[in-house]
Amino acid sequence: MTIAVYGSLGIAQHVLEAARERGISVTAVVDSDQRRHGQSLCGYTVEPLERLRAVAFDGIVIATFDWRTAIDALWGIGCTQDDLYDGVFWEPFFMQIEPTTMCTYTCPSCSRHTLPKGRKNRNMPLGDFERLLDSYPHVKRLQLQGLGEPTINPELIEMLRVSKLRGISTSITTNAYALRRDIERGLLDHLDKLIISIDTQGQRDVRQHYLSDISSALSRITDRRPKVVFNFVVSHENIDELESVYDFVVQASPDQLHIQFLENWYVPGQEGFDQMAAYVAQSQGIEGEIIKRIHLHAANLQRAGTTLTYTGSQERRGVCWWPFFGCFVSCDGYVTPCCIRMHPEVFNLGNVLEEDFNSIWNSDIYSSFRKNMFTEHGTNVCTFCPR
Repeated sequence: MTIAVYGSLGIAQHVLEAARERGISVTAVVDSDQRRHGQSLCGYTVEPLERLRAVAFDGIVIATFDWRTAIDALWGIGCTQDDLYDGVFWEPFFMQIEPTTMCTYTCPSCSRHTLPKGRKNRNMPLGDFERLLDSYPHVKRLQLQGLGEPTINPELIEMLRVSKLRGISTSITTNAYALRRDIERGLLDHLDKLIISIDTQGQRDVRQHYLSDISSALSRITDRRPKVVFNFVVSHENIDELESVYDFVVQASPDQLHIQFLENWYVPGQEGFDQMAAYVAQSQGIEGEIIKRIHLHAANLQRAGTTLTYTGSQERRGVCWWPFFGCFVSCDGYVTPCCIRMHPEVFNLGNVLEEDFNSIWNSDIYSSFRKNMFTEHGTNVCTFCPR
């Protein structure tokens, strides 16, 4: 088999390393970013997209998180979906593991309350976590996040320490419930990215807690501060909070503010899906106003040293990297497609604590799932994503 690779950063390197191990021929490495042209990656020179017109290949591997840009660029030079490689010969690049299903808040958009009795208020044991990492020897990035608050798991810091010893880039998303405590216990020694949710039910308390306690702990207790990201989920009900969020961010000076449009975490067929879909639809009616307000403040925040990013409500079927480079693992070991469709009792691809992960990752059901990402009908759990 001969492939061409679109991408020139970490995921592309991940693919090229796997291709070398498996004796797969690479005919070209291309990227639409002109700044990357001429650079070397795993012994290949990154070239413009037009190179694809002059080489033969069995399929193009899109090896980047930004599939939407990649698809637009490839279609722009005459490629079609038939040219894309819709399988995998590599292991996951990214993994998100759920450390706990316990939480300190009951946010209205969260589907945690639908968990069956056996999955409620459950921590993942450290031993299970280490078994998971043993199953993913080539994973490069790890996010500890799920339906619960990660800092509730008493073994969270040890999980991060074990991950860093394996050379994995680590991150968590937290509502800051016990963040000061965990910083004092050494959390930052093993963390590359700290994502703080500032849109929980107690969002104003979270912000005050950050300014009074957490920011000083971040700067004083360690010289190795991770990248700090604030995450705010915006909807029609809290759009007016954006002004106070910007004021807070200027004071707090994180590296990044990410505004995330409200998403439907419920899986089609699950109780609550239709109600949440209707709620999201209400927010979609004002997305134009949301984007307008974001653009209004982006330059000011940039001058203050904070990058402002936004993820909107565009459909992701056919432009989603998750089935090819990532997976979500629940606190009890079930593999699901991503962090939005993460209810294993509704849909899962197997349990990594009960069977070999490679047999799951390369199974017929996973393969079919990936191929369906490119069909008109899509897949049942993804067709309406992120609505």
